[in-house]
Amino acid sequence: MARKQEPAAPRRKKRRSVAGLVAQDLLMTLAFLCVFALFHHVLPRWQPKTAEIVAPVSIRTPETVPPETVPPETVPPETAAPETAAPEETAEPSPEPTSEPETPPSWRERFSEYFSDEIVETDDGYTSPSVSVQIRYYEEKIGGIPQRYYVADIHIAEIDCLRTAPAYNGFTVYGAESVLSLAAKNGAILAVNGDYCNVQRYGLLVRNGDLYFSDPAACDICVLFEDGTMETWEEGSYDVDEILARKPYQIWRFGPALLDAEGKARSSFDDAPVFANRHPRTGLGYYEPGHYCLVVFEGRFNDAGGLSVADFAAFFEQLGCRCAYNMDGGASSVMAFRNRVCNRQSSERYLGDIIFVCEPDTPWPEIVS
Repeated sequence: MARKQEPAAPRRKKRRSVAGLVAQDLLMTLAFLCVFALFHHVLPRWQPKTAEIVAPVSIRTPETVPPETVPPETVPPETAAPETAAPEETAEPSPEPTSEPETPPSWRERFSEYFSDEIVETDDGYTSPSVSVQIRYYEEKIGGIPQRYYVADIHIAEIDCLRTAPAYNGFTVYGAESVLSLAAKNGAILAVNGDYCNVQRYGLLVRNGDLYFSDPAACDICVLFEDGTMETWEEGSYDVDEILARKPYQIWRFGPALLDAEGKARSSFDDAPVFANRHPRTGLGYYEPGHYCLVVFEGRFNDAGGLSVADFAAFFEQLGCRCAYNMDGGASSVMAFRNRVCNRQSSERYLGDIIFVCEPDTPWPEIVS
């Protein structure tokens, strides 16, 4: 006789330990942070145009007050002295005229030999009544390493010929565009990458006379003033109010500064690998007001090894620059001239901003704010 099978007892669900639940939560949090970092730090070029935008404050020298707003100088009739002729015996001899101090020549006069009466374009140059750009390409060994680099010698008649422009015409967080797109929409003759200011949300930042941030930056800064002079300061060695009082036109904050006050290559730099190792480099050099240079070194190729920051500083000293500053490098290093890219980028990368040369009457873009 078959035995009657007893029904199986229901299985009890195994309860998870508190430690297991905590570990699960930590793993989910870590996964979320990884995805967040991927989209906010590794893939900046894919961020939408509608990201946060910083509104500027203009600090440029104000234009001359229109004549109609200046009250005429008048003397009330009741206080006006009657016109009487002075006695001849009391008349004093007129003082001899003094010579007026000589006015320094304008940039247009000083660099007239570099300009042309009409626009003249070649494969590696551009001249006009206000702008001269001459690009030289070199292949040589530096320190036994093969190098390929471009030096653009720049003379301008007005400070407005040397400008900057951000991606999408606004300082959007992590916004980025191709250098050719930025150059074309801003009327650039020559353009190079800047300091990728769109990833910097603090410090001292001025672009085209507009102030965006006014706090000390945790890096060396480079300042181009409205009078055309350019100076660099190491981190912590400058006063923000004093710099703003001198009418800065552009302030970059990437660095480091490459030359000392005597125009010699600095003897020491941060020992960070990004400075010590050889990479593509972009730099801005200053000779005198109205005369500058932009330099781009290729790198990460067999025939173009790239430079360390110390070698880059020595290069600007050899050029004879009085001041020089290192901009963003690596895959960001790029030079564009008349709607074509001159150098090879080590990998495709869009840019957050450019430094460019243009005619003084080029329309200013409307910065989104």
